[in-house]
Amino acid sequence: MRFLSCILLFLSACCCKDRAPQPIQNPLEPEPNVQDVTHRFLTYGDTRTGVFLFENQDNAGEAVHDWIAQQMVARLGKDKADIIFGGDAVYAGGATFHWDNFVKAVSRFKAAGLPFYPCTGNHELMAGIFGVLSPWFGSGEEPIKFTAQARSPEEAEWRRFIVDRHQELKKVNHRPEALGQDAISRIDARAKDMEERILSRVEDQVKSISPADRNESGRQVMEAIYVKKAGFTDLERFFSTKTYYSVEYTQAKPTILLMMLDTNSLDHAAQKAWFQQTLKSSRHDLVIVVGHHPPKTIEGWDDDYMAAFQGQKNAAIWIFSHVHAFVYAFPDPPAIPASRALFVSGGGGAPLVESDEQVVPIRGWKFGPPNDLDGRFFHFLDIRTTRDAVYVTVLGCLKKGEPVQVKATYKIGLPTK
Repeated sequence: MRFLSCILLFLSACCCKDRAPQPIQNPLEPEPNVQDVTHRFLTYGDTRTGVFLFENQDNAGEAVHDWIAQQMVARLGKDKADIIFGGDAVYAGGATFHWDNFVKAVSRFKAAGLPFYPCTGNHELMAGIFGVLSPWFGSGEEPIKFTAQARSPEEAEWRRFIVDRHQELKKVNHRPEALGQDAISRIDARAKDMEERILSRVEDQVKSISPADRNESGRQVMEAIYVKKAGFTDLERFFSTKTYYSVEYTQAKPTILLMMLDTNSLDHAAQKAWFQQTLKSSRHDLVIVVGHHPPKTIEGWDDDYMAAFQGQKNAAIWIFSHVHAFVYAFPDPPAIPASRALFVSGGGGAPLVESDEQVVPIRGWKFGPPNDLDGRFFHFLDIRTTRDAVYVTVLGCLKKGEPVQVKATYKIGLPTK
């Protein structure tokens, strides 16, 4: 599959239809009893801070992300959970001010003492245009600096746009609604012009970047932002050498293996071997896999991963982001065991899309029920385990400031032994 599929959602922000969202109306399963819960995770993705040019300015990425993070902490109350993030934290991976807004939101988790486990999205590596190396991690907003020279005229032009847009926002204290419609229309027109002229040339430029450099760029992003800037120092043991990792939970039943993947990695051979071997040797009751891209939406992200996942002996859940919506998929037995589920969760603040037009069909899986197919609302997932099942509750709202409500709860049974 061509690399441009990787930037599908960037373009979709400008070309989504105006069809009204049709969110889920009724839960499919009751939520678990509090006293029966043994493990808990809250997960979300695609916050895409730094984006403000879309229909409702109150729903700009950083505003929604901070609202969602606030609601996640409020949902827990005095309870504890691990926070899982599916990637695409910011719009431009090299923009210091984009990361500042993101870190401000996730500081809510840090303050509440909630562990935070992120994986990389494609936008984390976008330091000028997609896939360009060396995001700049300068201190403060002035001056905005880059750590490497632009590799092409297209990258130089895109960098100028990012800086110019930041300067305009700074004049109004980063409140896009104060810019006025004329300024927004002018910036929007400039962005669309560059999309037409620049993005068509991105694929060839990215192919010139070596796998080693691409992987190192991703590692630097994870370490510089999550460890040094956000202060999640416990993550340093994962990001010192690579960007994919696993976490084990063995103190209560069901025992859990959490696997965080880097779907941007060009070192697929090493990651795939690690993934397959780790799954094969796992004796955990439940495996939770998290990776930014759904299957077949990026080159190299192939069926071998899904085959290994589907062949897992015990229960397994895979959570994707990248598609800015909520989607649930369940297996079609007997080809795939019933103790499997796929969830797409990309409603953390990025421009929403119609999920039924963006998700690539996966052989052996059914999407539904039918009223799930348009999951176009901002949301996060509350994943809770009991000794015999996993409950995944999706909570969301249509815009920032609305009450976050339960949209549906799904139950995945653990295999009996």
